[in-house]
Amino acid sequence: MEEETTQSALSVAANIGFNSYSGNCMVVHPSDMHFIWATGPIIVIKSINKPQNTYLKGHQATICSIAVSKNGKLLASGENQAPGQPAALIVWSFDTYEMLFRVRYHKEEILALSFSCDSEFLLSLGGQKD
Repeated sequence: MEEETTQSALSVAANIGFNSYSGNCMVVHPSDMHFIWATGPIIVIKSINKPQNTYLKGHQATICSIAVSKNGKLLASGENQAPGQPAALIVWSFDTYEMLFRVRYHKEEILALSFSCDSEFLLSLGGQKD
């Protein structure tokens, strides 16, 4: 896993509303107990059992695609980077909310993500520059 560290003086306490140019960055977990969406470079997880949201941070650019594995154990997210920069695809553990993998195979953007029916494979679709 590629190491990237960023520190911020501010942390997210809450969010209000949702605004996205991509239809691929809002999903419902297979358990129907969690609603997941992206706000800029942050993934927000809303559980119906907890009043607080969970925030996953690891992207450096706006997230434009999210997918959850069919078994509900994995979450994948892809970003839309600046021109000429490789876009990060991150796979997260849904149980621990830890980042498992980060790869940069696509140029600039990841338009769509989808897990296989057995949750063993992840398909990513890059943009026109790929």
